[in-house]
Formats: sequence, structure tokens, C-alpha cells
Amino acid sequence: MEISLFIIRKNGTRFGTLEGVITAAHGHFYSFVPASSPLESGHENVDGTLRFTRTGGLRRAMTAQEAKGHGLKAFPIGVKFHKRSNDDGIIYYPPSTAGEVPSSGNDRNVKYRLESLFETGGLWSRQLQQLHANTRTLAKWGTLRGNEKGTCGKGATVTCISDAAKTPWGSDDEDDGPLVSPIPTNRVAAGEGRGPVAGGFSAGE
Repeated sequence: MEISLFIIRKNGTRFGTLEGVITAAHGHFYSFVPASSPLESGHENVDGTLRFTRTGGLRRAMTAQEAKGHGLKAFPIGVKFHKRSNDDGIIYYPPSTAGEVPSSGNDRNVKYRLESLFETGGLWSRQLQQLHANTRTLAKWGTLRGNEKGTCGKGATVTCISDAAKTPWGSDDEDDGPLVSPIPTNRVAAGEGRGPVAGGFSAGE
């Protein structure tokens, strides 16, 4: 599981203004900004410029996820798929009341649906249960349970590691020093948008 954090400035409009995105890939955070963003390199460098596409009448930032390693970055950084006719890749479009299963590994129009982490029986409530008793979902705080058995890594040049996938509140950059993860660590922060947004960015003058 990889995560992304979108930084939105309230400006009185319905959706606000997107100023930056932090993504996660293989134990590291990556920072991306629109061309007009006031955010700039700080403790960590900005890693690239966001690209946008227009769908459903809205301008949306484009992200890309590895087919096998699952690392998440801004499109097309880190992936071999560039939407060319001879590329294999899946393109997901929001919003949808019902998610779809891709028809193949080269399906260019798949709808997805967002699921709340905080719904009854969701990942957050299962995490809280883990504090009092072992669960089948999580191995420890912020870490999903998993193992190296079965078909793990089949067909991919990757190494399977037990209990490697992190929840959003368990994600952290391995080499950025003693900084707090930029992902909210409680329901109030996540629901009200008060989570700490430190890490790769500084506000420009």
C-alpha cells in the first residue's frame, strides 16, 4: 500500500487550489507541485512538476503507480507507461459510485470508487482493535499483516518481505531524519484536514 497527500489551499471556491502532492514509494516520500505553486524545496527537494488532465469537467492531477512494485509518484515519473498505443497500462478515472475491474492489463478507461478508512469495520477501526488484541489485518501499529508465501512476487523481480505494507498513518521516510510523518495520525486530524503537512516543502515568499 502506497499513499498520497494532496495539499489544498482554501480560497473560497468549492475545491480550493492544489499546491502540492506528497507521495510514497518504497520507504521514501516524493514531492510534486503544479507550475504555479508557492511551495518550494525545503528539508527535501521538490521532485517534479505535476501534470494535469481534464475529465468530468474538472482539471485533475495525474499520478502513476508501478505495475509490480506499487511505488506512487506523479505521472509519468517512475513508470514505463506513457499512454502510447504500444504501451500496456491501466488508466483509472473518478468519480464513480461503483468501482470497476480492469478488463485486461491494458484497459484505458476504468472507473474507481473511494472508500473511507473510517467507515464501520474499516482499516482505522481494525487498527484500534489491534491495540487490545492481535488482528488478522494488522501486524502492529501502522503495518498490515502479510507474508512471503504462496505466489508473492511471482513474475516480478522483487523481494517479498513479511509485514511490509504500511497504512497512511504508518508511513514514514526512511532517511529524512526524525520528522513526523506528514500523514494525519488520528481521525480528527484526517477528517478536518489538520494533519501536519511538513517534510519536503517550504512556503515561498
